[in-house]
Order: sequence, then C-alpha cells, then structure tokens
Amino acid sequence: MRAREKRKNGNIRLLTVITLLLFVSFSLVTYQLIQKKHAVALAQQKEVEKKEQVQKEKEQAKEQAKREAAAAQKRKKEEEQKKFPQIAPVPAIPAEEKTVYLTFDDGPFPVSMKLLDILDQYNAKATFFMMEPNIRKHPEAVKEMVKRGHAVGMHGVTHDVKQVYRNAQAVVDEMTAGQKAIKEITGHETHLIRTPYGSFPHMTPEYKQKSNEAGFKLWDWTVDSLDWKFRSPSYVNHVMNHVSPGRAQGNGEIILLHEKPATAQSLPTLLKNLQEKGYTMRALNENMKPYQLRP
Repeated sequence: MRAREKRKNGNIRLLTVITLLLFVSFSLVTYQLIQKKHAVALAQQKEVEKKEQVQKEKEQAKEQAKREAAAAQKRKKEEEQKKFPQIAPVPAIPAEEKTVYLTFDDGPFPVSMKLLDILDQYNAKATFFMMEPNIRKHPEAVKEMVKRGHAVGMHGVTHDVKQVYRNAQAVVDEMTAGQKAIKEITGHETHLIRTPYGSFPHMTPEYKQKSNEAGFKLWDWTVDSLDWKFRSPSYVNHVMNHVSPGRAQGNGEIILLHEKPATAQSLPTLLKNLQEKGYTMRALNENMKPYQLRP
C-alpha cells in the first residue's frame, strides 16, 4: 500500500515536472517567437525609416538644387540687366522729374561714336533704332551703345515703304533681321522697334498684332525734331519749342532724332538746353508701355 502510494506520488511529481518543463519550453518558444517578430518588425521599421530618410534627403537635395539653380538664374539675370539695362525692371522715376527720351533713327554711321561721346559728356542716355545693313557695317558702334548703357532697337532693313509694308509678315521679317544682327554682335536680344516713318498710317491693327505676336515693342515719338528737314542748328529751337514740361513730367517726351552729322553738330546745344530746363534724359526700357502715334 505504501509502495503504491509512493509510486503514485512519484508519478504525480514526475507529471508536475514534465508539465512544468513543457510550460517553460512553451513559454521559451513563445518568447523567442515574440522576440523574433519584434526583431523583424523593428528591422522592417528601420528599413522603412531608412527609405523615408533616403527619400527625404533626395527631396531636400532636389529642393536645394532648385534653390541653387534659381539663385544662379537670378544672378545671371541681374548680371544681364547690368550689361543690358533696357531689359531691367522699369526704374522708379520721381513724380517731379521731367523726363525726355532721346531716340536716334537710321544708324549706325561713322558719326555714331561722336554722338555717344556727346551723350556721355552730358550724362544723357538715348535709344538707337538702327537699320540692319548699317548694324553689320558698323558693329563697333553697336557694341559701344550697349557698353555705355544706351538702349538699342530695330528700324528695319530697306526703309522702303513698298517693301516694309507690303504685308504684315514683311514688317516682322525686317525687324527680325535687325534683331538677329544685334544679337550676333552684342550677345543681347532686343525687342524695341520703330517702323520707318512711324506706325501711322501703315501699321494697321493686323500689322500691329503680327508685330506683337513676334514679341516686338513698337515705339513712335511725341516730338519730331525735324532734324532731317532742317539739317542745321534750327532743329534745336524747334525741339525746345515743342517739348512740354507737363508731358515730360507725366509719361515723358520722346524726341525723334537721326544719326546725321548736322544733328551731331548741334546736339551739345540741345542737351545743354534740356539740362538747363531741368530735363532728365533716359533710355527707353522694354518693360515700359510703348507710345504709338494716333490717327
């Protein structure tokens, strides 16, 4: 009886040990599985975070590259504007300033360098509307115009009414030829134009639309110096009699002149008179609203 009881107790203890061992084994396996899952989840999380970090760094690098490219483009634009002021933003002009825009047509010619020196002497800026054949004939004068801070534009190729205005495309073609010549010589592209004999009456709405679509800025004048007619110092008095302080203080007076020896001869007198009357002489700007003759 005792032996049976002893065996029974022994079996119970053995079963308890086995049960305990099974429980410990199961717990250990479960723990290992949990740890493995945790390790896998942690590894996956790290992989996700790594990918996110890589993506973030790529995006940051891309944004940095964009900022650097934009900054470089801005610096390039600012440098371009310094070298070619007519494409810069329109400068703020004091309300009380009386502004005149001297414009010279038909050049360049050998007299162009003399004109530039006179303008420098009076700290005056001007705009030159030039003929394509003359541009190619006198490239150094064109370079000097740009170098000295003047504005340059096109005046066509033929100066022949029947040729220039035979159709809208002909106008664009002549101005494009001059534009190409200026860019080849100076490295800068201008969009300022003045059509031969002015826009009225030849530049019809159709012609103007075609010109606008080509990106050109069409300018006329408010005061014709008639230097082409006088061919003498008389044009100076004519200009001074027709320049309006009111208009000059508003949108500015645009004076039509020509690159001719007779014009150059009396130009110092004109500039002196304008300065004494308190006028500031500026160059046209591509961002200004162009003035055009009305019927």
